[in-house]
Amino acid sequence: MIGEEWFWEYPFWIRMGWSLFHFVWQGAILTVLFAVILCFFMKHSSSNGRYIAGCLCLILMSFCPVFTYFYINTPDQDLYLSDAMDKWLTLFSGDFFSDSSGSNISHAGGIKGAANQRQSYFAFNYDRFLFSVQPYLPFFVIVWISGVMLLTLRLLIQWIQLKKLCKRCTAPLSNCCDVICRNLSKRMHIERMVHFFESANLETPFTIGWLKPVVLIPASAIAGLSPEQMEAILAHELAHIKRCDYLVNIFQTVITTLLFYHPGVWWISRRVRMEREHCCDDYAIRIGTPVETYVCALADLEKIRHKNLSFAMSAQNGSLLKRISRLVNRRVNPDQLNHSRSYSSSISIVLIMAVCLLLHLWITVPEAMSHHGRWVLIDQEKERWNKPAERSFHSMVYDSRRHVIVLHGGVASEGIFDDTWEYDGEAWRRVAINGPRCYAHKMAYDARRGVTVLCGGRETLCNEVCNDGTQHILHPWTWEWDGRSWKKVNDDSSNQRIIPGMAYDPARQKIIRHGGALDDSYRVFSDTSEWDGRTWTQIAEGPQRWDHEMVYDSCRNNIVMFGGYESRGVTPQDTWVFDGKSWERVAVEGPVGRCGHCFAFDPSRGVAVLFGGFIHPMQGSPFMKVYNDMWEWDGNVWRRLKISFKPTTTFFADMTFDAGREKIVFFGGIQDFENQVCKSDTWEFSASKSKSQITKN
Repeated sequence: MIGEEWFWEYPFWIRMGWSLFHFVWQGAILTVLFAVILCFFMKHSSSNGRYIAGCLCLILMSFCPVFTYFYINTPDQDLYLSDAMDKWLTLFSGDFFSDSSGSNISHAGGIKGAANQRQSYFAFNYDRFLFSVQPYLPFFVIVWISGVMLLTLRLLIQWIQLKKLCKRCTAPLSNCCDVICRNLSKRMHIERMVHFFESANLETPFTIGWLKPVVLIPASAIAGLSPEQMEAILAHELAHIKRCDYLVNIFQTVITTLLFYHPGVWWISRRVRMEREHCCDDYAIRIGTPVETYVCALADLEKIRHKNLSFAMSAQNGSLLKRISRLVNRRVNPDQLNHSRSYSSSISIVLIMAVCLLLHLWITVPEAMSHHGRWVLIDQEKERWNKPAERSFHSMVYDSRRHVIVLHGGVASEGIFDDTWEYDGEAWRRVAINGPRCYAHKMAYDARRGVTVLCGGRETLCNEVCNDGTQHILHPWTWEWDGRSWKKVNDDSSNQRIIPGMAYDPARQKIIRHGGALDDSYRVFSDTSEWDGRTWTQIAEGPQRWDHEMVYDSCRNNIVMFGGYESRGVTPQDTWVFDGKSWERVAVEGPVGRCGHCFAFDPSRGVAVLFGGFIHPMQGSPFMKVYNDMWEWDGNVWRRLKISFKPTTTFFADMTFDAGREKIVFFGGIQDFENQVCKSDTWEFSASKSKSQITKN
């Protein structure tokens, strides 16, 4: 069973499934683009120009799944919500056209509030839809592989039949016919040796191969066509060899086999085959074949029916009636074909430039989307600096008196940490090594008393024994850090909980704690308590939560709570606020419910910033969902931020707002959940401000 789960959870199935899934809309866009180009820009152009346009479109289609596969394979990308599709959602919601400063923050009654709400609605529902598709991706990949294998088997059978046609029931041409074929090859400047054979099993001429091309001429055609008509038909076949159409035909066959589930691929491939026949018709006329002779030859071939083979090309491929009508109506002459050839080259150059422009926009849009702000990896700017070790489940707060960020505890493969670090914006400094040994705890800074308060968490791993010989797993104490040392100020069994939510309420000058859970029984708490410096006192009841995040909104004087588990495996998507008396649910749309995320309030812009998180596999899906998205809560609606460069660890890290420098500082987290690989990277996020915010500050 374990091996079976590993098989289905292997990232190949996820990435491959999303690559095939996203090609549905990618291929549709390219198909519509190709149709528009044919109808409006190349309606009267030459067949060669339309042929090149179709080949370029097929090449782009072949690159789309490959690009998507490697694009979502990077560790800092969301495997579930394609950023490429999200760009289109952002454009449609109007967020891309915000002012140059990156402001699109809505206020009560603001004009942009509706646009932000639409964007949140689209992003929320699209993400939820893709998450529901996730469990079926492995089966979709298996169905795709089965279809490719069946089509490959069909092509293999056809290839064997072609080989048999070349070896059986074939004979060299008569001297008269062979001379016609050789002279025609010289007139068309074909340097490769072309082998001509007569076959009794064929009904129309076929061209097979590229390195050693073979032209099979049916005996019925030799007997039923005049020498002039035979020369016209052979000119068509030799045109395929001259243009190396056999290689393009193999490429088409591979593309239609791999992308067989998309009707746009078949339609474009059929148009390419049709235009290829038109190109060879024009080539045959350009070397001097009279139009009337060539039309009569095609009409005689119409009387003969044959079984089509995918690897072969013949003069009867495509709609023969349309080909005859086209030649008769146009009365193609060499001068017209030469002129249309140059015109087709110009159109092809324009199409190539358009494709390059689209690719350029595809690559540069993420940078343009970064107008909301920018993450900076501080470790790259500090060479050989001292910093905390790799860890997760730690906690960070900002000490407004000493203007430093305080980090304590955490866990990694080496064990549980008891060290305390401070970051002043320039460097990390270890200030204590004998603090409480814990992880999965929470801290909050008491600005009135000037101390950092720590509560909850685990003090040992499940298989460890404490110094006093007992097997305490949960941390029962409340500690305070005054900048010099840790002090144990409370020992209460009610403090035994993991990952509660904590935030300082400056209006009431109290630290507020809500929720948490018992480690073994998964009992989830719903109590809200306040800390007065000595004891915790319950003041309200709220929603059951643990592994959630809380911040104080200084602009609206309330505490905002988002995320976490409601019960075992259930992560609600709602947003709550606490006004000091009771909890109120204020939003049910926005970021997908999650745990292990980071949450910090930016008073300079009046928004709460959310980053990362994940959903555990036990929430109704065999796959773990990891997020690397960023959101902002302005008190009314959630808005998703478009940031191209982000931290690579997206859950069980921590971040807090540095009010002195007006930056969000991020540290640590888990990068590899299965192997519990943690990071020690320090990141800083600087958000863009609107003109109104700059004036206000």
